[in-house]
Formats: sequence, structure tokens, C-alpha cells
Amino acid sequence: MIAIVNIADVGRKLKTNIKYYRKLKMGIENTWLGRTQNHIYEHFLPYWNGINTLLFTIVGILFSLNREILWGKIHSNTLGWILFILIIGSSIWHIAKQISNSKTIEKIEKEKDGKIFSLEEDKRIHDVTIQNLENKISKINNNSIEIVEIHLAYLAEKMKLTSNERITLYKFINDEFYVLGRFSKNPELKKRSRNSYKKEGLIFKAWQETKFFKNSGIPEPDNKRNKFKSGYYRVISSLAKINEETVWNMNMKGRSFYIKALKDMMNLEQTSIVVVESKNDRGFEEVDIDMVLNQDEEKRLVAFVEKIDWDFPNINKAKEQGF
Repeated sequence: MIAIVNIADVGRKLKTNIKYYRKLKMGIENTWLGRTQNHIYEHFLPYWNGINTLLFTIVGILFSLNREILWGKIHSNTLGWILFILIIGSSIWHIAKQISNSKTIEKIEKEKDGKIFSLEEDKRIHDVTIQNLENKISKINNNSIEIVEIHLAYLAEKMKLTSNERITLYKFINDEFYVLGRFSKNPELKKRSRNSYKKEGLIFKAWQETKFFKNSGIPEPDNKRNKFKSGYYRVISSLAKINEETVWNMNMKGRSFYIKALKDMMNLEQTSIVVVESKNDRGFEEVDIDMVLNQDEEKRLVAFVEKIDWDFPNINKAKEQGF
């Protein structure tokens, strides 16, 4: 986890730097220096040509006079040659300056391109590292969940559960019950129609009361909605409040329930809950399940719950946070 956090910090810094250099890459013309240079490049030539035209006109006039001027202090040809040399010299200086500036700008652009490429490559490497770490954690968790379901199969055998029963272990996270493992001899009952369950129904009732058991008085669910509502759903909802649509869509509509909340290894707070259910009336007896789910078995289930860490980062969330 520490490695992932460090990578995340580096990733965020890399992203900030890349954004900065991308702004620079948009063109030096977007900076104050660039705008000034662009203005000079765009308007200096017309100004320079205009001034040169005027100066060459003056030079031509001076050569055409061909006499002493300024009260006899200098000959017009001499002054003409001076101006002509100055014009040529300044033109050469201006051309050389433009060439030098162009080379400097080209060098800066190349350096920026190199830094941007380096930063993007570093970010790509860190992204791959994060993904690999997440894949490893996911693989570890998948293996752990398989072990949980193997143990649930062992418990189901000891409880003598049939193809009309199943056992499920849930972990309570963020106000929802998440399926940690499930076993049934019936493949259809083993399926997960959803991975998490809200705080409602018998599972939430047992969570509040620490335990719930009932194996009689619940009618067989009818396939017709009206009879279902007046029969099975009416009884289930009288035991614990739950949405009718939720019950109607349940893959497993049990008639016998053994539900027990489990505390953590320190015995301080509830962290998980185990649900044994049957489609049959009097599918099992409470005393029989209690004998199997003794204190030692509860500790084993809690150990599985605590071994599997559900709080590791998701790659999409990581990217939302800037890496």
C-alpha cells in the first residue's frame, strides 16, 4: 500500500509537470517574450523597409548634391557614404540577430520536447507499475475468495445442506453488505445476482439484532405477482422492511433463515454476517446450525474476512486523483 501511495504522489507531480510543459509546447508565442518577438517579427520588416527606403532616398539626395553642406563642414558624398555604411551594417546585424534568435528558440523547443517526452515516459512507467500492483492484489484476493468458498462448502456439508439451500458470507463495507463467498450444491443458487445488498430486509434485521432465525410460517413464493405480493412478500416484509421489487427479483426466495452477525478478531465490532437459507419450510433447525457454527468456526470465518482487504485502490480512481 505504501508503494502505491508513493507512486500516486509521483504520478500527480508528473502530471502537473507535463501540463506545464505542454503549455510551453503550445508555442513560445503564448509567453510574454513570444508575443513581443512575434510582434517584432510581424511588424519590424515593414518598419525597417520603410526606414531603409527613407534613408536610401536621403543617401541618393546627398550623392546627387555633390557639394559641401552643413555650412561647409562636410561634403554631401561623405555623409552619404556614412549613412550607406550604417544602413548596410545595421541590416547585417539585424539578419545575424534573427539567425541567432531562431537558433536559440529552436534549441529551447528541442529541450522542451525532450523534457515532455521524458516526463510522459516516466508517467507511463508508473501507470504500468500501479496497474501491475493492482493486478497482483486482485489475484491474491481472488485466490482468497476461492478459499472462503471452499470452506463454506465444508460447512455446508457439515450442516447437511441440500441443493435447496445455500450459505453466504458477507462483509459490511460503506453501509452495504458485500458477498465475500457463497456455496450451494445447486449452481443456480450459487450465482450472484448482485454483489452488494443494502441495509434492508432480514439481513439488516439480523445485523441490528445480532441474530435471526425462522424456519416456518413463510409461504412458498407464487410466480404470479399479485399472489406473490399477498403471500410471500407480505410475510417477508412483515418481518423486516424491504422493497417489493427487490424481493421479486431475488434468485433465492428462502423460507427458512439462519442469519448471524460476526464480530472482528478483537470482538469489538461487527464486520461480517453469515446467512444460511433454504427454499424449504423447516429446511433446518437452529440447534443444528449452531453446533456447526461454533465459536471456533466463527473465528475462522472472521479470519477470512479480515484477510481479504477490500480497501485497495482502483486504477480509474487513481487517475481521477491525478496519476
